[in-house]
Amino acid sequence: MLGNYKKLLTNDINQHIIAIYQQSKQERRKKARKMIVKETTERVGKYLEDNRINLSELSKISGITYSQLYNSVGNKKRVRKLRADEFLSICKALGISTEIFCDK
Repeated sequence: MLGNYKKLLTNDINQHIIAIYQQSKQERRKKARKMIVKETTERVGKYLEDNRINLSELSKISGITYSQLYNSVGNKKRVRKLRADEFLSICKALGISTEIFCDK
């Protein structure tokens, strides 16, 4: 009887450990995605600043509202991150490759 109880307890502990591991794995992936998006947003902002690209003009060309652009790449506090479709629209509007924002 005690042996069965130990087995059940061991199984419960193992399942709990696996659940914690998987949760932390998901959290690590989520943090990594956030970091990648944040870094890309910062790189786009720096590119636009370095090349003196007017956000109002970029807004007209890319179809992204000025407030979205400003809150993503113009605002130093980076209140908002660029969405993937916005990132692609910016690159297309500027006629540049998305690869220039990748790590080398």
